Amino acid sequence: MLALQPGSVSEPVRSPFGWHLILLEGKRTRDVSGDRERQLIKQQIRARKIEQAYTDWVRQQRDSAFVEERLNDE
Repeated sequence: MLALQPGSVSEPVRSPFGWHLILLEGKRTRDVSGDRERQLIKQQIRARKIEQAYTDWVRQQRDSAFVEERLNDE
């Protein structure tokens, strides 16, 4: 794969999952791993905030619920 030029297709390649053709659409000109890490961290923080907001909402619903028990003594 590293020897391919952008827009070219490789010869058939065998892997444990079967036969594959590799199409190289382009090569990166800069390292984007830092950008990906930042995006992943932002997503994790957002997910935690959403989970906390949901937990708070459920707690508020439980606190505001009114339950009346009526027992029939027959």
